[in-house]
Amino acid sequence: MAAISNEEYGMNQIPQRRDDLLACLDNTTGPILMDGAMGTELLRRGIPTPLPLWSASANVKHAPVVEAIHKDYLAAGCRLITTNTFRTSSYAMERFGRGDRWQLWNIAAVQLARKAAGDRAWVLGSVTALEDCYRPDLVPEDAVLKRYHREQIALLAESGVDAILLETFNSLRELDCAYRLARQYDLPVFASVVLSDAEHLYDGSPLTDLVIWIHNARPDVFLLNCTSPEISDRALRRLLVSTDQKLGVYGNVGHSGGEMGFEFTHAYSTADYAQWLSRWSTLGIRVIGGCCGTTPEYMRKANTLLGWQVARS
Repeated sequence: MAAISNEEYGMNQIPQRRDDLLACLDNTTGPILMDGAMGTELLRRGIPTPLPLWSASANVKHAPVVEAIHKDYLAAGCRLITTNTFRTSSYAMERFGRGDRWQLWNIAAVQLARKAAGDRAWVLGSVTALEDCYRPDLVPEDAVLKRYHREQIALLAESGVDAILLETFNSLRELDCAYRLARQYDLPVFASVVLSDAEHLYDGSPLTDLVIWIHNARPDVFLLNCTSPEISDRALRRLLVSTDQKLGVYGNVGHSGGEMGFEFTHAYSTADYAQWLSRWSTLGIRVIGGCCGTTPEYMRKANTLLGWQVARS
């Protein structure tokens, strides 16, 4: 894809966009609508997303489709657009023969999101667990975590994201490592975990330990993602009475598995999921959106039901 100049995606406007985002998070009139899934939406549109790198190659092989998905979420009312960098760490790409392309694929992802968002949305740079999000037993040693998370976070920050999104972390140890690295940049940091049940992370850490971590780390927003609405709801209600930190949630409407990494179900219609988002909005949750299986139509339905749009200042 053709390179986009700094002026075209607003590198010189990052401080203002960052301040606008932080101000919007402090606004108590309503939540900010985050986008929905990218990987499963690519799959819906006929783009293969084979494991283990899943949607990563689409940033260069199917760039127009990635950009179109970002634009569809924007049109649905989303004001937080996530880069397609879930599986573009050099750790993952080196292991599967694409190590020489990791920088290209990350930069391309940021440029696609930045171009689609323009000045109408904020771009979140996605960073996830180095290994399988459901396998805390595979989390590497700290030196490996620091090396690979440091370089991806640095590249995303330098490429023009408005905030860092640490998502689908299954262990407190890896989350804390990535968070400390992300805090070295003058950008908001969103931290999100995947739960095995309403009381625990996949590494067995109880929700009480998570509350202590939130209190000490103070992320700009703490979120739950890649979990069913029912589990998310129970955990959110516990967090709401345990912390004053801003909270967010973006749940699944299917489940992981299969050759392409996800199996679609019909467990939650767009109307069903919109009701969950509406419920969380009334609880004061600051960021709401969708994870695997959700589409622009899910977000449009939520936006219509809630009757709000978050405008850029």
